[in-house]
Amino acid sequence: ERVRYLVEAAELYAAAADPDRARELLGAALDVDPEHFEAASRLADLLDGTGADKEQFGLLELVLRKTDPQDRVGRTRAHVRIARLAKSLGNTDRALVALRAAHELDPAALETLRELGPLLMARETWDEAGRLMQAMLAHHSDHLSRGERVDVYTRLGTCIQRQGDESRAVHFFEKALDLDPEHQ
Repeated sequence: ERVRYLVEAAELYAAAADPDRARELLGAALDVDPEHFEAASRLADLLDGTGADKEQFGLLELVLRKTDPQDRVGRTRAHVRIARLAKSLGNTDRALVALRAAHELDPAALETLRELGPLLMARETWDEAGRLMQAMLAHHSDHLSRGERVDVYTRLGTCIQRQGDESRAVHFFEKALDLDPEHQ
């Protein structure tokens, strides 16, 4: 009962634009029940942009652990958020694990493709990164801005070039230039 009241009070404070008090109440709820899903999830949301990355990381790990295994969308979202935080904390290995898990849950999820492709390129995993760039274009081209499409075509060209197929790479670089002749 007490946890429920603390979470409800926190929601009222968050709605009233007092996130500090909301975070305090959610922290108190987690002191009472350290595994409370709703309190952890909401507090993780309220910690976005506060610099409390390590605390938020732990909360997101709890959220992922407590998310229903059948909730593919919720689990994918949690994995991507964990990956972003892991990257911000300098842990690209953990980010890669989380993004691979998200990709396994939903291979076409745009958010996952946006994060995983560049990370694989940074690791020079050209073939896999190229496949992800192609998937992004195949599934989401209509949802990407012109600038994003230019970036994806350029990245795809780079992946193909690094695999030694210069003529095919040129094709994708030309597609990028067709969209933005000023692109460098």
